[in-house]
Parts: sequence; structure tokens; C-alpha cells
Amino acid sequence: MTAEAHSHEADELCEAGLRLCAQALRERRVSVREAGGAPCLIDFG
Repeated sequence: MTAEAHSHEADELCEAGLRLCAQALRERRVSVREAGGAPCLIDFG
């Protein structure tokens, strides 16, 4: 993902963030490798 793709506000999720959150809820975990696709989730907490 590019920085431009993650220029959204903290109260909004990008497509990658939505997918990662859904996966985390289903699988109860997210690997570091998978989290790299949505750095905004880490930045925004």
C-alpha cells in the first residue's frame, strides 16, 4: 500500500484495514506479515 492509500482519517478504515479486521475477528489473530498491508491500523491503534 502506498502512503496515499492510507491518507484517510483515523475513524475510517481503508479496504485493506477492513479486510484485516474481518480476518482478525474470524481467526482471532493477525500475523505481522499480514498487518504490513494495513499500517494505518497500527498507526491509529
